[in-house]
Amino acid sequence: ALALQTLGDMEGAVAGYRRALVLNPDDPDTYNNMGNALAALDRPENAVAAFRRALALQPGNAVAHNNLGHVQRTMGLWDDAEASFRKAATLQPGFAGAFVNLGNLYRDKDDLHGAESCYRRALTLAPRETAAHCGLGLTLWQLGRHNEALASYQTALAIDPDHPETLVNLGIAREQDRSEEH
Repeated sequence: ALALQTLGDMEGAVAGYRRALVLNPDDPDTYNNMGNALAALDRPENAVAAFRRALALQPGNAVAHNNLGHVQRTMGLWDDAEASFRKAATLQPGFAGAFVNLGNLYRDKDDLHGAESCYRRALTLAPRETAAHCGLGLTLWQLGRHNEALASYQTALAIDPDHPETLVNLGIAREQDRSEEH
């Protein structure tokens, strides 16, 4: 099932996970992976159920808490998402991805200083975390700190020159800079 998921066949992956659960109904990793596949299929309610089952079986699974938070965020359940991301970060204090996701959530909520703090925390844990550099760049741009934002985007691209979100954000930032000059 994981191979199918890796290849992008989410329906096949979900079917494979369901078959695996018949053989081993108490495997939290299978529920977590199935939740990711269901989220990719835009079936958030089913994904939440799968993540909750994974967490019922393994409450200390930081990755499942983080994945649950990601789906809750996409559903607009911001308080629940924040609790899930915080739980993930508490369970695994070095989990940079939880802080990136928390930063994204704070940016959604227009808490730009909270977002900046989370991205910076992620970068202390994982200095090469492209998503943290990109999120920090966007946040700094929104705070009017354009030179710092551009530097953050450049750092992200030095790590991953093809990072799509950074390329888009940098292009928009440069276009806005040009239009403000005229």
